[in-house]
Amino acid sequence: MYMKKPLIFVCVLSLFISWSIWATRYFDKKAIEDFHLFNESSIKGVLTDISGSSTGVHITVNDSSFTFWPLETMIRGERKFYQWAAPGDSIVKLAYSDTLFLHKNDRTYHYLFRKYED
Repeated sequence: MYMKKPLIFVCVLSLFISWSIWATRYFDKKAIEDFHLFNESSIKGVLTDISGSSTGVHITVNDSSFTFWPLETMIRGERKFYQWAAPGDSIVKLAYSDTLFLHKNDRTYHYLFRKYED
């Protein structure tokens, strides 16, 4: 009876470690794929949807969805990109550019973003 508890613990721990390794690899691969799609795209249009999560900032412009990781600055205080940008704002990013431009209330804000390599 006493040998079963350590065995169960080791099995559960092994499963958790295996799942953690798989999840890390999956999300790393997904981040690289999302970055390549975002980086290769020329984006110009009105922002129709925006949300932020641990997997990046998700935006929809012209019925196309993208995920990216903006490098935040202290210029706008503690507000994150997804808290600052809103549907109706305009977005411009040229293909392979390192800068995304947000046009909001007759002002233009520029954002750099994290780059992922294969």
